[in-house]
Amino acid sequence: MRQGKTRILKSETILSELVTFGESFRIGVSFEQATKSPNLNKFGVSSNFEDGRMQIPTAAGPKTRTNTKGMYVRKQPEEKEDILRHIKYRSKKTGRDVEFDRTYHIYKKELVDSLRLGFHFMTDGEGTEFIVSDLLTFDDDFKNSKKNTHVINMFLEVFGAYEVLRPNLEYFIRAEETFDYDMLPSGILSDQRNFDRFVEYAEKHLSESDRKPLIDRANVLREFNPVVRKSTSGLNGYLAFHFPDKKIVAAESMKKNQATYFFDEENYEDNLMKDKQEVLRDKLMIKRLYHTQNDEWEKKVRRFLNDH
Repeated sequence: MRQGKTRILKSETILSELVTFGESFRIGVSFEQATKSPNLNKFGVSSNFEDGRMQIPTAAGPKTRTNTKGMYVRKQPEEKEDILRHIKYRSKKTGRDVEFDRTYHIYKKELVDSLRLGFHFMTDGEGTEFIVSDLLTFDDDFKNSKKNTHVINMFLEVFGAYEVLRPNLEYFIRAEETFDYDMLPSGILSDQRNFDRFVEYAEKHLSESDRKPLIDRANVLREFNPVVRKSTSGLNGYLAFHFPDKKIVAAESMKKNQATYFFDEENYEDNLMKDKQEVLRDKLMIKRLYHTQNDEWEKKVRRFLNDH
């Protein structure tokens, strides 16, 4: 979850770390996160989830006003003009009034029609509820770039946070590692040095609300001496815990309230490259265990790995 900022200047900087050029995506927040915002009433956003609902936020802030009334952007192709401004102020240092004219050489701007973009209430394949944007595109088109920046800033204004999501609402995760390379140094997760590296990785990539549950789950899995690798497509946002002695692999979600998938070791890389719907439809996993708020997940995972 990205939060802490009130606005961003360029969406390209953020999107280039996550989204492939030309790819579609959405901006969104989980409904659970959205309901924590104190601004729902102010912006006319419902606190009751109804799948398929779409709401255009009330123009109660600069970004939501832009959404309904339009915004000024640089004229394309870019062109500059001279603007004369009369400056008048009182000097704090001398106490005297200062007055003069100044010419500014600035870019010409034009009014873009209001976008009237809405918030869509949608549910992902596992039933998790989200509030998301329209489908957006990451490319070098000027209008698309302005639109992407506007949408992110609108989510920050209303909810104070946002996520970059795939069209099917799965999370984008930075793809610095692939299956060709171990995410951790050589060795197994039960080695404290490797586990410390794992914790550093979680701290770098995840919000605090997702980080602690993942580390807790990893603490359970490390009892069985896995090596960890990262999935970069298909089951996106999952870590693969490989148990060579048991000849199985656990695909563990980086996000809480998801599920852990167990696969046979043979062809597990191909299986993890498939999307979640295909894995479920073709029953490619040998076991699926949902995350729980209590210790049920922990008990079931230990039982499964002890018996396998």
